Amino acid sequence: SKFITSPNNNLKYMGLELLTLIVNINPTYAVQHQAHVISCLEDPDESIQRKVTIILGESHSLAQLNLHF
Repeated sequence: SKFITSPNNNLKYMGLELLTLIVNINPTYAVQHQAHVISCLEDPDESIQRKVTIILGESHSLAQLNLHF
């Protein structure tokens, strides 16, 4: 979460990108960092906002799949 909370947008984006990869393996990691991820929605950088919506969507979809198995 240090990258995600960084004031540097490049580091923040990189942290979100890495979290996206991790969420594909284990969606519970998104839940652990949910407050930090959601706070990124307030960032003025649209690429960061888009990345957050992707993470939230993927983690929700993967969590739903896990419920069915």
